[in-house]
Amino acid sequence: MCSSSHEALLKKREEDGCTGAVAFANVVCGGYFHCTLGEDRSASECIPKICKKFNTMPKNRDCFHDLFNCD
Repeated sequence: MCSSSHEALLKKREEDGCTGAVAFANVVCGGYFHCTLGEDRSASECIPKICKKFNTMPKNRDCFHDLFNCD
């Protein structure tokens, strides 16, 4: 999640009609990037921030619900 391959998938989803998928994911991934880059923590320490943010974000489109694997 929040990798270049995930971003490519999100762009494809947006091309397929999930308008706003990339912008939505950028908000979700923001905390993760701040954690890894700004706080200099390992990816494994920061990954929980992705699902925490994803679970609290309003999902204004049905297609947003499966953009991240957070169970």
